Amino acid sequence: MDESREGRTLTVTIDSALIGIGILMVQAHLANVQIGGSAFISVIAFAIAIPLHSALLLLSQHENYYQQLSRSWVVSLARSTSKVASVVGVAAGFWQISWIPGIAVVASGLIAGLVHTLGYMWLDRRSDAGGFEASCVVANAEDS
Repeated sequence: MDESREGRTLTVTIDSALIGIGILMVQAHLANVQIGGSAFISVIAFAIAIPLHSALLLLSQHENYYQQLSRSWVVSLARSTSKVASVVGVAAGFWQISWIPGIAVVASGLIAGLVHTLGYMWLDRRSDAGGFEASCVVANAEDS
């Protein structure tokens, strides 16, 4: 994980968004007295994810203050668990409607994760070569 301010800001944004998604998806099930199947799995997954994301948001404030990330294995486990639980909650919530959107959201999530990872890796390689300004100079020299 990137220890830059941008990396910490991205973590806060992701955790905040996943809390919001969790609250919106669970809200639809709270009015129902009896829920079953995938809706129950969705609620359980978000019951795990929302408190973990909230704790990670609070921790990120401390990390910003100290300008470093926590290296604890417990924090790493919480980061992974919260994201996996959120994905399970979203997939199960869509699966409750039909298995087709359930599979579609999982597949598109995997593609989105791949796009983000590959894009980040490309940008990181470009920044190692001297950053954005250097790549613009190289691109302009190649155009000449």
